[in-house]
Amino acid sequence: CVCSYYRVPPRAETCWDVDNLLAYNRIREFNVQEHDAAHDAAAPVAAAERRVHVKALLFALQFNRWFTAFELAHTRVSDEVWSYFATMVANNTTLERLAVRHVAGVGKSALRELFSALKDNRTARYAHLELRGFAFDSKAVAALASLLATTKLPLRVLDVR
Repeated sequence: CVCSYYRVPPRAETCWDVDNLLAYNRIREFNVQEHDAAHDAAAPVAAAERRVHVKALLFALQFNRWFTAFELAHTRVSDEVWSYFATMVANNTTLERLAVRHVAGVGKSALRELFSALKDNRTARYAHLELRGFAFDSKAVAALASLLATTKLPLRVLDVR
């Protein structure tokens, strides 16, 4: 359904993983890199096609009820993909752990957009927030401070190394 909306064919590997590995092995962490076509040497895809696949994954994860952890690490994303990521964060009510490490390609407002998304999600359950490799400017620090001061996140770990 989501793939039809974005006019991309479903990735057989991702469907197989979801149907056979994730639920059976009780894997509750969604690692984008494991499902990202850019890291699939057997079936390399163009950057535009990769963005559409990642957008479709992020869109579907807005409605996720299975995964409790999400990881986006050591990759390059466009501002457009980052916006989809922020929308997923703003709407997901199941995730408890969010790890975003060393993500390249996003603009200076990326952290503010993420903190705004976290702030907008009144039913968020994030207890672990890991944001490594980002340059925190004064606006990002202010946005983080505002988030921490005004939300009821059950945050136990905040890692911003």
